[in-house]
Amino acid sequence: MKDVFKNWPYIQEKIVKHKDLLLLSDFDGTLSKIVKHPHQARLSKAIKTSLRKIKQLPCVSLGVISGRPLKNIKKIIGLRDIYYVGNHGFELAYIDKKGKEYLFIHPRLKKALFILRQIKMRLSHQLKNIEGVIVEDKHYTLSIHYRMVDKGDLKGLRQIFIDTIKPYVDSEKVKVTSGKKVYEVRPSIKWHKGQAVKRIKEFLKKRDLVTIYLGDDITDEDAFEVLNKDDLGIYVGRRKKRGSSANYRLKDVEAVRVFLNRLYEVIT
Repeated sequence: MKDVFKNWPYIQEKIVKHKDLLLLSDFDGTLSKIVKHPHQARLSKAIKTSLRKIKQLPCVSLGVISGRPLKNIKKIIGLRDIYYVGNHGFELAYIDKKGKEYLFIHPRLKKALFILRQIKMRLSHQLKNIEGVIVEDKHYTLSIHYRMVDKGDLKGLRQIFIDTIKPYVDSEKVKVTSGKKVYEVRPSIKWHKGQAVKRIKEFLKKRDLVTIYLGDDITDEDAFEVLNKDDLGIYVGRRKKRGSSANYRLKDVEAVRVFLNRLYEVIT
């Protein structure tokens, strides 16, 4: 995985040779620092300004693809004329310049709601004595955050989680992924951030398009994997991630801010 800034001339050349640019980014850990509680996450004024400037360029389409609920990520970002993707791809919306919203929700999600509510109830009950754990109900998915849990309680938390979720996984009702101090519980539907990337490209119908995707966690790998050879997958993190399908790396959110400013300079 190569450093973005050390390879900037090559990246710049890749971008400018295409007529149009699709810029897609995860939120937590990419556009915003990881925080103890999901409600504490904020988009800095500097990054929001950069995103606003970039999206106003006629050759650019912009999107934010998050594990957060669609309603939540729209509120945090607060920009029009961009794509918003929530719940790891299950929800997708485009808000035009006038504020009108075009919405897609995966048609198979309704059948999964009862199971998710059942799992939420059982996990909330089983984990109630472990201080610091958060069972976040995102309507179409669940997140079990343990960033604030004491180290001595982690083994017990993990065992409770496995024992509770195993019957649902074995019966293929849900699937589980692990992220940065979080377990993600999703309906067992073949749909993810990569599918959302492909759907946005289909909406755009642009032939000479280069896509840049920025992400920091396991669920972003689904997006990296669907990129074409001319596209740029950029992993955000201090450590080089083994086995990642991203081909470049930025070390942190501050580096993302610098990258966005450089990107704006290149495409203007």
